[in-house]
Amino acid sequence: MTPKQSAPRQGTMRYDHTETTNEKHRPRKQMPVANIKACLMSLKYNKLNDLDQKIKQTPSVELYLKRCVVYQQQGRYHDALNDCYSALELDPDNSEAKAHAEMIESIFGYFYTDGLNP
Repeated sequence: MTPKQSAPRQGTMRYDHTETTNEKHRPRKQMPVANIKACLMSLKYNKLNDLDQKIKQTPSVELYLKRCVVYQQQGRYHDALNDCYSALELDPDNSEAKAHAEMIESIFGYFYTDGLNP
């Protein structure tokens, strides 16, 4: 026993998963982070395809804003801003579309200062 480890006090129970044979007490295996990221990206990709098809059938402000959020999560800010502008063409007074557009424009202003100062 190393000096940093303390011995368990008398009468306390410690859980050690190696000693148990019951399946429900065994810890779950961890999924590698790369697999989790791949699964999440495939879900977002499928959601994006569904939104693309729905927008082609019947474009609406709600669908453009949903796709805008997915694009933002993927870091595709140009596409997200285009969806905000498309939503604003359908409903110029939509506050949510204006807020998303302002946020993305502020991101562009922060990262692309050379484009603003010719």
